[in-house]
Amino acid sequence: MWITFCSFAGRVMSKKSYKTAVLFQGVTMDFRKVYAESRYVQDTVRRMQDIWQGKGTTNLDVVQICTEQNYQPEERTRFEQPAIFAVSIAKFWEIKLKNHPNLNMFLGHSFGEYTALCASGCIKPEDGFRIAQVRGQLSYEVNGEHPGIMAAISGP
Repeated sequence: MWITFCSFAGRVMSKKSYKTAVLFQGVTMDFRKVYAESRYVQDTVRRMQDIWQGKGTTNLDVVQICTEQNYQPEERTRFEQPAIFAVSIAKFWEIKLKNHPNLNMFLGHSFGEYTALCASGCIKPEDGFRIAQVRGQLSYEVNGEHPGIMAAISGP
């Protein structure tokens, strides 16, 4: 059985039973679309934001980042990485609750590794969000000091 989650989730065979694997996408995830299409994700991200702001974890308006781009293009990583993390983990919880309670293998592509760590229980959501904030801020600062570009090459 195959499910679609972020970029891929599938079953692999083991000797005793099937295992379900989830692969989380990195910064190319269309997080605004995932956010817009799911009331559960919207409500969960809003609750996480309220908790994190109350604890002093963040002053970012994650909901606003998910609904509009009101910042300069060069600031994308600074704001979008925390939002991508929040949306990814909220979508994971939605899929786990609704369809697949026995997800048991977690992988991440690039930035998706942090969501995979959280989904597997290795780090708490709040810690994952902090990591996303720091990673986004550092990426923003490095790009300001040493501008560069990244290219993606797609095959057939």
